[in-house]
Amino acid sequence: MKQPREITDLISFLKAQGFSLCRNEGPDANHFGYTVMEYSNGSVNVRLELERLGWLVTMADVAQPDDWYGIILLRDLIRGVGPPDELSVAEQVSILKTVWRDVMDAFSPARSEATHAQLGQLADAFASRVLPDLVWPDAVLILESFLIDRGLTCVRREAPEGTKGARGMLYADDVISVRLTYGGPRTSECWRVKVADSARPETWYDISLIRSLFDRANDLTTRFSDLREFVRRKWAKVKMMNDRELGHAPSFQFARAYWSSIRRLFAAKRREATHARLQEMMQEKTGT
Repeated sequence: MKQPREITDLISFLKAQGFSLCRNEGPDANHFGYTVMEYSNGSVNVRLELERLGWLVTMADVAQPDDWYGIILLRDLIRGVGPPDELSVAEQVSILKTVWRDVMDAFSPARSEATHAQLGQLADAFASRVLPDLVWPDAVLILESFLIDRGLTCVRREAPEGTKGARGMLYADDVISVRLTYGGPRTSECWRVKVADSARPETWYDISLIRSLFDRANDLTTRFSDLREFVRRKWAKVKMMNDRELGHAPSFQFARAYWSSIRRLFAAKRREATHARLQEMMQEKTGT
C-alpha cells in the first residue's frame, strides 16, 4: 500500500527535527498491510502505525517508553480539551506540526513528570467521553439480554469506576447462576464467564471448564473451533481496548450456543454427578 502524502511529509518533518528511524516493520500482507515505523531523537519517540482503521500517529517519552499518547491527547494538553474526537491522518499531522514546540517542551526533563500526570488525566477523560459503551461491551450486553430472555434475574450489576476499574454482573434462577466479570485495565484478565449451581452458590466453574467437559463427552472440539473462527471474524473490527478485554469472547458465544445443555448439568438429577466430574477435572488441571 502506498504511503499517504501526509505520512511522507511527516517523515521529512521528523528528519528535519533531528529524528532518525529506529524501527521499521511491515507491511504485513497477512494483516491488512499492518506497518509500524518509529523515529527517535533519543529523548522522544514518534510512532507512525498503519492499523486496520487507518494511520495512527503517537508519541512517547523515552523515559517512559510504554506510554504512547495520541495526537488528540497532545492537542488537548496544549490547546485544552475540544472537538473533534476523531482525526484523519491529515489532521493528525497538521496538529502535531502546530503544537510541536510546545509538546517537545512538555516532555523536557523538567516538565515530563507533570506532563505524564496531565496526559493520564486527559486519557481518562477521553475514555469517559468517547468510550462509555465499553463499560459493558457488546458481547457482555448480548449475553446479558440472552440470560434475561431465559428467565434469569439480575442479582448484582456493578461498575463503580466505569471504564477505569473492575466490573461485573450476576444473574441467576433456581437452577443455575452466571457471573460475568472483568478485573479492570490494571490487570491482565479479560472478561470471563463463570457458572454455579444455584444450590451451591459458593462454587464457581469457569465456562472453559464446562466446555472441556462437553469436549470430552461429546467431541464438540471441531464445532467449537468453527465457532471460535466465526467470533474472531465478527470481532475483527472492534477497537484494541475492547479486543484486549474480550479475550474470552468465544466463551460468551459458547455459553449461548449450548445454554440448554449447560443448564441441564445442574438439574436436580444430574447435579451431584456434575460437581463430582468438574471437581475431578479441576484436580487434574492443578495436578492435585
